Amino acid sequence: MSTNEVAEILNQYPQIHFSNVYGVEVPNADGRAGMAALNLAAGVNALDVEDFSAYVRDALPPYARPVFLRIKEDIDVTGTFKIVKGEARKQGYDLHQVKDRIYVLKPRSDIYQELDEDFLEQIQQGKAGY
Repeated sequence: MSTNEVAEILNQYPQIHFSNVYGVEVPNADGRAGMAALNLAAGVNALDVEDFSAYVRDALPPYARPVFLRIKEDIDVTGTFKIVKGEARKQGYDLHQVKDRIYVLKPRSDIYQELDEDFLEQIQQGKAGY
């Protein structure tokens, strides 16, 4: 399943205006983990994380579910309205580089949780279980 296909499915969730899905590196994990930058719909101040988690579980197979969510006010696009992924991919889920709220789907969990420094350190050390 391509990142564009995952984004199209995430965009169907009522609280999401637009999503940008890309891969980020996770130490000691095969391939890349999915990350979705989410732009919330007008009038939505906060993502209903539990309901969104249930939507993702129902709409996407386990291998296609984003591991990380980044809540952004705006999605970056080029002058021709192509989605900019390079800088977002480079920043990844690093709480020291990103000012946005980041959520993570931990191994053996069904609900996204806000990423904290302790779990970030586990990920960076390759000990998070991915």
